[in-house]
Amino acid sequence: MDRTTGLLTLIPISGKTLSDTDEVWVSVNDTVVTLTGKTDVTLKDLTVAYARASGVVVSGGSGILLDNLTVHNIGGTAIDVTGSDHTVRGCTISYTGMGALSVGGGDLKTLTGSANMISGNSMTKFAQCKRTYEPGLGWSGVGHSIINNNISDAPHCGILGGGNDMLFEGNTLDHLGYEVDDSGAFYTGRQWQERGNVVRGNTFSNIRAQVPTYLGYPSVQGLYLDDQLSGYTIYNNTFKAVQTG
Repeated sequence: MDRTTGLLTLIPISGKTLSDTDEVWVSVNDTVVTLTGKTDVTLKDLTVAYARASGVVVSGGSGILLDNLTVHNIGGTAIDVTGSDHTVRGCTISYTGMGALSVGGGDLKTLTGSANMISGNSMTKFAQCKRTYEPGLGWSGVGHSIINNNISDAPHCGILGGGNDMLFEGNTLDHLGYEVDDSGAFYTGRQWQERGNVVRGNTFSNIRAQVPTYLGYPSVQGLYLDDQLSGYTIYNNTFKAVQTG
């Protein structure tokens, strides 16, 4: 960028020759869609792309449905949802600089659940720029159902967060944690008050470090309850080609 003349020069990726039909995108907006305090709104069958920060932000409100969205090439986190009775289903998320999807809601003080549903989504090739602690699915609060999602191909964790009364069921986590040590594809910890969380019927595959480590033998888990975390119920999960289950 020549800031005096305003001229932007693109140097293609090594070995790539641009043709007259190739498209080059320069992002100028931070967020494509923002819904603040809204109720009963549906976004369906849309493609959202090329934002500098987030693709879709739902802040507060209730009853928002994000259905079959394709969200890709986002500088930050693709979809960020807080509030209650929200549903994100059938969405495809790929190529984000940070996380893929973040969900929060409910009241930790009263343990009032959010009734948020995250189901049937695909999240892949996230954490492209900030490569640690940017999960496919970040979660906080009380009472989300996280069901039948596919989370794959990222250097650190696939699911990361903390809270109470969550259900994680039927999710597939594949090819994660390959650039880190002391971590997990499903990663949570350090909270004695976390109770009522259930992890069942999930599949963990190809979870292992693939880079040198300098802290002894690499420690990458499929499911990692770190630093005295207590109160989880975990059963009927499958671990395949995982360094430590």
